[in-house]
Amino acid sequence: MAGLRARMLAAAVICAVTAITSAIAQQATAGSSANPGLRSPRPAEIIQRDPPSSSGAPYIQAVTLRGERAGGHLYIVQEIAYRAAKGNATRLRFQLVSVSKTPLKVTVRDHAIRSASARQQRGTFIAVRFRCGPFEKNYSHVTRATILDADGERSNSVDFTVSCNLATIS
Repeated sequence: MAGLRARMLAAAVICAVTAITSAIAQQATAGSSANPGLRSPRPAEIIQRDPPSSSGAPYIQAVTLRGERAGGHLYIVQEIAYRAAKGNATRLRFQLVSVSKTPLKVTVRDHAIRSASARQQRGTFIAVRFRCGPFEKNYSHVTRATILDADGERSNSVDFTVSCNLATIS
């Protein structure tokens, strides 16, 4: 019986993540026709690493990635969809897990969350840009994302891969 419940819960989570990812992709694509350098958003495969610190903690639901060029640089826009039941999420924390290959240093940084409380409670996303850097070769890195709230609670941690392929955006 517990196995059946776990499978039903997993199926419900997959359906919810698919619906949220689709909604985020539609929102992000709606304004992209003005900039021909944008690529269509794509859901990132996420790996759940750590569960939330409590049932009231924020929860990362999906990650969507899209590439764009600006000023001769390649950027990857990372849209982290989340829900914070208390509406008090304050920080998106990134941790670099691994890098495929590159001679230069790759760094990720945290970002403040400024979404209104009601919006966080309904479910929203934070979009952040990662600059791929001046590298001459393609590479990828695995990033871990976690959201913190004002009460010190921590969301689930998810890992996803960011590919910096210089040929992907023309």
